[in-house]
Amino acid sequence: MTVIDRSVVQRMETMVNCHKADVIQHHFGISLNTWAKLRKGMAIRNSVAERLVSRLTQVAH
Repeated sequence: MTVIDRSVVQRMETMVNCHKADVIQHHFGISLNTWAKLRKGMAIRNSVAERLVSRLTQVAH
């Protein structure tokens, strides 16, 4: 399990204009449940964290 740094989650929050499931899935490729865990500072599965980091890296470039 992996905890995503709070600064990353804060940056993600600025990237979306609402917290609907389809918006979160489109932008980050994660479920609304995973999004809720991230916002609460909870750990997520390693495979999901790796996919998320990869996606965020692609968006940044």
